[in-house]
Amino acid sequence: MNMRVSLLCAVATLAFAGSPALSAGKNVNNASGKASAAVPSPQAINVSSAAQHFIPITPCRAFGGQAISTPNTSKIFFVSGVIDMTPQGGPAAGCGVPSSAIAVSFNLSAGVSTAQGFLTAYATGTTRPNMASLNYKTNPATSGSVVTLGTDGTITVFASSATRVSGDITGYFIPAVTSASIFADGTVNRGEGVTTDAAFTSRLSTGTYQVGFTRDITECFFNVTAGEGGIGGATPRVTGVTRRSGNPNGVFVRLTDNTGTSIDNDFFISVFCGK
Repeated sequence: MNMRVSLLCAVATLAFAGSPALSAGKNVNNASGKASAAVPSPQAINVSSAAQHFIPITPCRAFGGQAISTPNTSKIFFVSGVIDMTPQGGPAAGCGVPSSAIAVSFNLSAGVSTAQGFLTAYATGTTRPNMASLNYKTNPATSGSVVTLGTDGTITVFASSATRVSGDITGYFIPAVTSASIFADGTVNRGEGVTTDAAFTSRLSTGTYQVGFTRDITECFFNVTAGEGGIGGATPRVTGVTRRSGNPNGVFVRLTDNTGTSIDNDFFISVFCGK
């Protein structure tokens, strides 16, 4: 519990450090047009329920000078994955944020506007929070923020008045721990950060399985535990966990009984990553 509280505090501090628009301004506009007290955005706090690591990067403009011409409308921007971001004013190969990222830190900017307004950045596909990521008047303004990502690696930016928006990514968050429960037939029972695609996670032969993750795990540590097996049956043992050559996201797992004979059995795998 203490670890999680500390992590959330760190995320909130990172999100609002150096953000004059939110720290100096006492009011933000809400959806009703009324003023409400400025408090930390839910998007900046509820990054993940699991432990995570923050990876800083050289600031990268993922989207720049993109017009939101109609008041009270939104625009979607890609911020992670290897994708051509030039249509939104970003680099052709993306900003180097992996698809396994669950959130990004970035500087959000509003250009010259004809009216006072606010921007709200949030995970695409979720309900827009009734908070402001950035308040602006008629002059350009910038604020730091942290926002969770949609499942396709995008964020949505809402503008209450017409302006141009830009976003410079300064870092990203990835899970520190990923885990999965695998059935004896090689299918995923449940998991976090594990791919369910049979080409990466499946039973290869009796007692031999492959497990694929959504991130590079070559510098991570593994813990694999075999299920108890049936009553009166053989006692399953984990006899090998091997990284896959040429695939930094995968491992092989081998299970045997107490005589060394390969057997099929369910198992649980956890991966602990330091970065």
